[in-house]
Amino acid sequence: MEDILMYETFSGYKYAVTNYKVVLDLGYKGRAIVGDFSTVNTDEFGVVVAGIDSTVTSGRKGISVAKEASTAISGRDGISVVQDMGKAVTDTSGVAIVIGSGTAIAGRSGWAITDADGTSMVGDDGIATAGYNGLAAAGEGGELRVRWFDGRRYRTAVAYVGEDGIEANVVYRVDDSGKFVRYAGRSNARTTDEITDPTNF
Repeated sequence: MEDILMYETFSGYKYAVTNYKVVLDLGYKGRAIVGDFSTVNTDEFGVVVAGIDSTVTSGRKGISVAKEASTAISGRDGISVVQDMGKAVTDTSGVAIVIGSGTAIAGRSGWAITDADGTSMVGDDGIATAGYNGLAAAGEGGELRVRWFDGRRYRTAVAYVGEDGIEANVVYRVDDSGKFVRYAGRSNARTTDEITDPTNF
């Protein structure tokens, strides 16, 4: 049975659409749509959408969306979007997008995007880290780290934006020899802007 809650607060209103066993903590004019067994929190003007068994937090004017069994945390003006069993976390004005069950963490004004089971971490000054078979991108002056397997053990390949042909804001993967190569998905060379465009998937 779905409950619809709308109630007045001291300085504004809160609005939520909820289901079974939900924990809500909404800030001034915060909004939430929440599935069963989920926990959500918002600051002022924050928006959260949580599927079943998810934890979702949004800072002031932040937007956080988590599907099932996921965690999405957005800082002030941040955006976090995650599918099943993933985690997306942003600092102020950061954007973290997880497609599948990976993890993306973005620092202040940073972007972190990962495909299924991959990991991309982008902080201030652009450090991006990805797990085995993962993808990574970083801005000017940034650093890329991607795990790969050499046939005997796992290793981590490291590259720096601006050196050895590594370009800023271009998505890379690591080949079987441990070298960084541009990620060629549906477009020839995908940038961080292209990878967030749903028409490319």
